[in-house]
Amino acid sequence: MLKNYLKIAFRGLWKSKGYAAINVLGLSAAFCTSIFLFLTAWFHLNYDSFHQDKDRIFQAYFFSNDPENAERKGSMPMPLTPALKEEYPEVEAAARVMTMGSQVEYQGKYFDKTLTMTDADFLRIFSFPMIKGNRETALKDPGSIVISSDMAADIFGEEDPLNKQLQIGTMGENKVYIVTGVLENAPENSSIRYNALMRIENHPAYQTDKDKWDAYSHTVFLKLAPHANAGTLTARLKPFTQKYFPRSFEVLEKKGARPDKQGIFSRCGCNCFPGFILIRK
Repeated sequence: MLKNYLKIAFRGLWKSKGYAAINVLGLSAAFCTSIFLFLTAWFHLNYDSFHQDKDRIFQAYFFSNDPENAERKGSMPMPLTPALKEEYPEVEAAARVMTMGSQVEYQGKYFDKTLTMTDADFLRIFSFPMIKGNRETALKDPGSIVISSDMAADIFGEEDPLNKQLQIGTMGENKVYIVTGVLENAPENSSIRYNALMRIENHPAYQTDKDKWDAYSHTVFLKLAPHANAGTLTARLKPFTQKYFPRSFEVLEKKGARPDKQGIFSRCGCNCFPGFILIRK
């Protein structure tokens, strides 16, 4: 019976070959487009979702009720991260992140690479797999550098990169760093990319800006303790903002700014790291 049905269907299609071809091509195109759209949506919805404890990772931001232009920004001053860790025990780890281009030299060969300046806590917050080295100590020393697998292959080839010396120039200054770890390359659905990780103290502007609360230069990522609540922490940041950003309050009051529902002109807060959940409590 099934064989007869197939014969009848085939004969019908054969009689209208052009019409059948258009339908088949149309259905194939629609099917392929649907799959492509699904895969694209899946890729974007899973951005940064591969990190362990991703529900405890947050990005710090600063926002103000400016009557001329309400503002929310993710750029932070250098002293903010140490202050957060010191004053809020629910902050388990915190890392400043900023990038800069530089030239890396090894045995007379030069490579242009992007350096990610950060804190040792970066490897406690983010779970990029480490191929070589100890993630607990890899960035402990300011003279250490952790490189990606691509950078390791590019510079060292088949050599073991651990404990090798790299000379890196930043703002005209050349320093020697010791390779203490190799990380897998960041996946395509990661908002953080890197060739190499170095301590932020090595940034040329660090000594100038380390105590400046008005020099915004980098992003800050936090990992909260297992039982900490981001909304509660955000509410507790009100006195922190008043303490360290008094000038912001003065400027807003002169502009005639009105406080929000919680009586706040300006405050720090947390944005869930994947980026699509905004916590403003």
